[in-house]
Formats: sequence, C-alpha cells, structure tokens
Amino acid sequence: MKWAIAAILLATSISLAHDTGKYKVGRDSDGEQIWKLTDYLHGTRFEIRQQLNGEAARVKVKVAELEQKVAEETKQIQRDQAAGKNDDVTKDKALLRDDQARLSRMRAALAKTEKWRDELIHVLWNTFSLEWPVEIGTTGMLGEIQPTKITGDSFSLIYEADEEISGKALGEGISHAKLIPHTIHLTVTGADTANWKPGTKIRFSHAVEITGKTADAKGTVVYTAKVVDNDASKLLTTISEPAK
Repeated sequence: MKWAIAAILLATSISLAHDTGKYKVGRDSDGEQIWKLTDYLHGTRFEIRQQLNGEAARVKVKVAELEQKVAEETKQIQRDQAAGKNDDVTKDKALLRDDQARLSRMRAALAKTEKWRDELIHVLWNTFSLEWPVEIGTTGMLGEIQPTKITGDSFSLIYEADEEISGKALGEGISHAKLIPHTIHLTVTGADTANWKPGTKIRFSHAVEITGKTADAKGTVVYTAKVVDNDASKLLTTISEPAK
C-alpha cells in the first residue's frame, strides 16, 4: 500500500466522527462553541479568527503608514529639486532610503505572518476533514472539491479519505502525521450548487455526514452523504474569511 505524503495535523488528531469533545470546552452566553485548539488558539470562532489575523492586521497598518510616508517623501524630494534646495534634497534622500528599508522589512514580516496564518488554517482543515474509516454516521469536512457530476442540490466526486498511521509531536499541540489515502466515490445531497460546473475546483465549507453505501451497475461502491452545519464547519468558515 502506498504511503501518502506526510501532512500536518493537530496532535491526537480526530475526525468529527470520533469527536470526544477534546477541543470543545463549553459554550458562551450567546451559545457559541468555545474551543481550545492549541495553547495559543482558543475561544469562540470569532476570537480564534482574531488570534489568527491580529498580528497580520497590525503589520498591514504599519505597511500602509510607511507606504504613504515613502510616497510623501518622494514628492518632497521632487519639490525640493525643483526649488534648487540641494541640502534638503540630500537629507530627504537619506530619510527616504531609511524608510524604504523599513518598508521592505515590514513587507517581509507581513508575508511571514500571513504564511503562518494560512498554514494554521490548513492544519485545522486537515484536522476536521472526512477521514477513513468511512461509515454511516461519519462526519467531516471535504475542503477543496472537484465535482464530477452536478444534479440539482446534489453532486458527485472522487474523494480521498486519509487514514492516519502514525504521528510525531512537533510541540505546541501540533504533530506531523503519516497518512494512507483511501479513494472513495461520494454523492452529496443538500448543497447549494448554483453556478457550479463539473470539473471546477471549489472550496466546500460545509461538513457532510455519511448516510449510506451502495454499489452501482459496475460494482463500484458509492457512498452517499448529506450536508450538515455543525460547530466545526462554522469554525472553519469563519477563520477562513480573508484577513482585513
């Protein structure tokens, strides 16, 4: 059996089918699920989104401020040159060079912060994905899909349900897991397929629950599932919203 490429998962990764409540620690006064995903990601889905986006938002403000300052300094140099203020031009150019260097460092910091955010979101999608074994009642996220057939509110696809074989802790609640993919044929009902086209890749932000298993005329096993909204799908949809 072929080994899958190693993927990043939360430590003691579980699919929603076997959710023991490990990451759930109650609800707030508004009924929102409170999560404890890692030591630094905890709270409601909105609070976790803020924890993921907060640093990037702060750096974006700094980048915008520096971009404006550099633009203003550039215009000032042009005005001083036109007025023949050579001493001011020399000083302005030195200041501009310093701020351009700072801007370059801040842009690099922003790219690093956004990469960290995207990797953690990917971690969470992996953690709550539909995993093997697939049985009636199994629940999980499909993530990025590519439907092969779309009919009304249903769609069909070929999906790889990963089976975790082993994991190595990396610290801070994250582990590196080895997986074996199991290819299954899946038909999902209850989806909003408006504007979908077969063969097009789509980020499907709903959980599904396996409802049955049949064999088609060729003997191929086809699993059926229905769309369900649950705490995990709400969490992933919220934290995946673009950072502002």
